[in-house]
Amino acid sequence: MANYLGLRSKTLFSISLTLLIVAAIASCSTKRNTAISRAYHRTTARFNFYFNAEQAYNAGVEAATTKVKLDYARPLPFILTGLPEAATECGSDMDRSIEKCAALIRLHSITAKPAPKERKLTEKENQFQKQNEFNPWARKAWLLMGKARLWNAEYELSQQALEFTARQFKDSYEGWEAQLWLARLSALNGDTLAATEKMLALDSMATKPSSKYAKFLFAGIYADLLTAMGHYEKAKEYGEIAAQNAQRGNEKTRCRMALAALYEITGNLPQARREFSTVAKKANSYEMSFNAKVKKIAIDAKIKGRGTAKELEKMLHDEKNIDFFDQIYYALGEVTLASGDTSNAMTFFQKAASASTANLMLKGSAFLRIANHHLAQKKYLDAAQFYDSALASLPSSYANYETLFTRGNALGRLGQAAQTIAREDSLQRIAMLPEEQRVKLIDNIIENVKEQERLQQLETEKEQRDRQFAMQNQYRGSGNVNTQSQSGGDWYFYNPATMSFGRSDFKRRWGSRKLEDNWRRKNRHDNFASPNEANPVSPTDSTRETDAKKREFYLQNLPQNDSLLAISNARIIRALRQMGDVYRYDLNAFPEAIERFETLAARFADRDDAPEALYFAYLTAQEGNLTEKMEQLRASILSKYPESSYAHRLIDPNYIQNVQSLSAQLERLHDSALMALNEDRRDEAKLLADQGLALSRDGDFAPQFELLIALATGKTAGSSEQLQALKAFAAKRQGTPQALYAQDVLASMQRLELQGNLHDETPIVESEMDSSSSNTSFKESGGKFWVTAAIPTGGNIQEQKFSILSFCVDWNVNLNLEVFDSPLNDNTTLLTVKTFDDENTAQAFANDLDKAQPIEGVKLTVMPISPDNFNTMVEQKSFSQYLAFYRKKGNSHKE
Repeated sequence: MANYLGLRSKTLFSISLTLLIVAAIASCSTKRNTAISRAYHRTTARFNFYFNAEQAYNAGVEAATTKVKLDYARPLPFILTGLPEAATECGSDMDRSIEKCAALIRLHSITAKPAPKERKLTEKENQFQKQNEFNPWARKAWLLMGKARLWNAEYELSQQALEFTARQFKDSYEGWEAQLWLARLSALNGDTLAATEKMLALDSMATKPSSKYAKFLFAGIYADLLTAMGHYEKAKEYGEIAAQNAQRGNEKTRCRMALAALYEITGNLPQARREFSTVAKKANSYEMSFNAKVKKIAIDAKIKGRGTAKELEKMLHDEKNIDFFDQIYYALGEVTLASGDTSNAMTFFQKAASASTANLMLKGSAFLRIANHHLAQKKYLDAAQFYDSALASLPSSYANYETLFTRGNALGRLGQAAQTIAREDSLQRIAMLPEEQRVKLIDNIIENVKEQERLQQLETEKEQRDRQFAMQNQYRGSGNVNTQSQSGGDWYFYNPATMSFGRSDFKRRWGSRKLEDNWRRKNRHDNFASPNEANPVSPTDSTRETDAKKREFYLQNLPQNDSLLAISNARIIRALRQMGDVYRYDLNAFPEAIERFETLAARFADRDDAPEALYFAYLTAQEGNLTEKMEQLRASILSKYPESSYAHRLIDPNYIQNVQSLSAQLERLHDSALMALNEDRRDEAKLLADQGLALSRDGDFAPQFELLIALATGKTAGSSEQLQALKAFAAKRQGTPQALYAQDVLASMQRLELQGNLHDETPIVESEMDSSSSNTSFKESGGKFWVTAAIPTGGNIQEQKFSILSFCVDWNVNLNLEVFDSPLNDNTTLLTVKTFDDENTAQAFANDLDKAQPIEGVKLTVMPISPDNFNTMVEQKSFSQYLAFYRKKGNSHKE
């Protein structure tokens, strides 16, 4: 009986305990905030979730700290968090940490307030009630998740988590650290002003933590920010604090390496040498130890005032350093530069760039040193080549990359223009040679091409044999490759032997390349050329020879007639002007800019470009405060081109305002004369046009007033007097838009006369400044577009077509544009460019063609036109009516 009662009491106890546990768990919902629920969720969050999240986070940090590739050509970062190069080393660990933090917050975050008490609360209880989060591990999880996302370089997601942490938990440590990481984010995004403001605010907070970790974080982030801003003295102060409070071994040596670099930059060479020497002895990484040793040797050279290259050269004979030859050469360059031997220093930097395959940052830095040297020596074209190579290697995160990119782009345009001039000059010289010499020269070039192809073929065959031999050796020595792999049965990517060989062969040929589009191109960022960029290469169509071993391949590019020579000269003029602009605006190299403008004026003294070029040279001298040169250029413009607008500008400071005032007056006279003509007040129209012609003095308005006078001649429209006046005007102003209009009017009058109703219908009266009447048969449309240009009939149409085609090639060779000619009437021929995808592209082309005017001696009137409207215009045999329709649409047409 006693046993029965004891067993029964145990059973009742077990059931009661089970019920109690079930009741306790049921009361532990995150929607209820009790002492039991808080204890349960805190314990579970800490040991089931946060512990694992923190372990994964620390593993990711350790992986990034030990594996990340550092750029020793610049001061190392004190803090790695958020750097793209670190993100690639810690991704999986950080992903796991983020997953655990998210689960902790979802399952164990307690935001519900505790049940209110009936009695008055103490101050401590009031503070407890005001909390936004009652599980401290959830607060930590929010912060940890923001940091993990920052390590993954997920800036936007990181910012969301950190801003939430800073806002919700602003009075806790987590809130303070979240604000610190937000300052880091601002710095990483390039907003140094916002980052600085946040750091100053955090530094002045009364609740600023005093732990070693907090001191390290704050000082390290601030030191990196100040270094990026170029404030090295202040950065050094915070760098010292970061180095003192860094905890991990790799972290501490990296901070000391970064601090040593700041000591070197600020001129404290003895202290820099001590730090580099310490890092060389204590660094766990051979690479860091090696770089610290190299830096110490370079500083020894600076302290002693002479090169200590023997130690570095000795390193070149150590097989252990074969992967660091690029860094040794770079250090030799710095040592040699410190000794004053600039020439040999540049040679060492060149060797560093050539030896660098895996370290693209050092390769880019070496090229940049050479480029800046040439820039300082004002060897701008040499600098252009090395800037191009530097930008091909440096990442966009490199310090001052935008400035370097802008400068490199300007130098690139300079180099491109210089190449254009050299090419066109060379082609012109060859074209001027007697035919026998020209053919002999081309034959020599062809022989060189054949020889180069032969040598290239031999080199290719040798490489193939070497690869085959190496692969066979690797197969024989590979003990872990299965039989099927050895027999070549596996696909390439399943065969470890071939994969290994392929990888090593690729690195041997190309070095370590970042996986990205256009990896073989130097200028990977510019995939497409601008449509307006001058491109002397002709289109690759069936009419052109593409075989470099045939004479025709070279002869087709030679400017052997006047039209082609004019095109070649136009390219030279554009290139000289571009060089002058780059020197003037981008490089502030005023003497060089003046030299290019003067060269343009001297080579093409009989063209309108000459006085303009001299005037630009004058303005450049003015900007550069070159007083003597200014006076010389002023005298040259006034003596050589006294009637040019540029001479008038130099004589009369108010010339431009006077011209604008006169232009407004002429426009008013023209409008009044046109109105009078349309209202058949012919005498008044002629009087007003005569006044305008007298004021215009054969300027831009003169043809318009002369046209009005011709139209107003005679008592009635269509009279013999008007007919003779229009013919005389068309002959005098041949090739102008006004002459084309006069020819259209004459053609219209001839058609009406044949129909017997010349005096029953009056030809449309319009001018180049007004198109109030237009033919309604023209329709607006979308889709494909052409560009048509009207020229007087009677010229060499083949040369004219070729001039337009050459412009098409220069404009954009990839469009494969074609040029067709078709007669419009007895006096006018249309040159039509086909085909553009839309009206906007056609309009852009028409604007550029109108500015270029590639047919010498002929003024083109250019407009985009749809195929349907083109057919209508040809049927009506009237260019002016479509001109009126086109202008009425509101398209801009520069005359």
